[in-house]
Amino acid sequence: MECAETEYGPGQIAMSYRPAFEIRATDNAHTYKTGIKEMAIKNGFMATFMSKPFPNRSGSACHFCHSLWDIPGETPLLYDADRPKGLTSVGEHWVAGLLEHTPAISLLMAPTINCLKRYLPNSFAPSNATWGIDNCTCAFRVILNGKEGTYIENQLWASGCNPYISLAATVAAGMDGIKRKLPLPPSVKETGNAYNLEDIPPGTANVPTDMEEAMRTLQADDVITSAIGKEFIECFLAAKRHEILLQEKNEENREQDLFFEYM
Repeated sequence: MECAETEYGPGQIAMSYRPAFEIRATDNAHTYKTGIKEMAIKNGFMATFMSKPFPNRSGSACHFCHSLWDIPGETPLLYDADRPKGLTSVGEHWVAGLLEHTPAISLLMAPTINCLKRYLPNSFAPSNATWGIDNCTCAFRVILNGKEGTYIENQLWASGCNPYISLAATVAAGMDGIKRKLPLPPSVKETGNAYNLEDIPPGTANVPTDMEEAMRTLQADDVITSAIGKEFIECFLAAKRHEILLQEKNEENREQDLFFEYM
């Protein structure tokens, strides 16, 4: 653990921990999440990672800060001071891939009906496929801090996500951008707000907020479904259809019964 502080919502706490290479990063995320829940239970409390426990309050996220390095983990590959945007060509292609697949991967990073309720304008969560330099309103916030300190903050992840699946989706989207050498779309205006239409590039895709739309979008993305595995996607979507049925049978004000303790 590096830092812990209270956040905007009631009972909401933001915590960060040190970075790690490869799968250890997600191992740490899993240990962090289950460890906090177990310690809370032992002390007579319940810690929930439900994304929107209160309909009219701010939701909880899992911001995934990551950078790119060579295989030995010795040379960072994101920052280039001589290029206009401060990113290497590899970095630009990586972000372009994330943007290209945002509508599809968002469901893997916000995997419940409750999680999708975060993706609204002016809600401290991204609502479209945007990027910007140190811009918190974007889905992907690029922090330029020299060769070793530059990183990308993926703000699509919800607190209720599975970190392993979310990491796999991030890698699949970013690698597709590198393989196809996708050009990096324009960023949100330097002092702009990604929630304002006049500040984002024309044709910017929105993040799905309806479960059925999100499922169709994921299923239609051959790159992501192939990378994650078609069998897994079929099982995942079957679970989502079951969740829709549970939600329809449950009263709206009892949504916490479905997600509060489970998440």
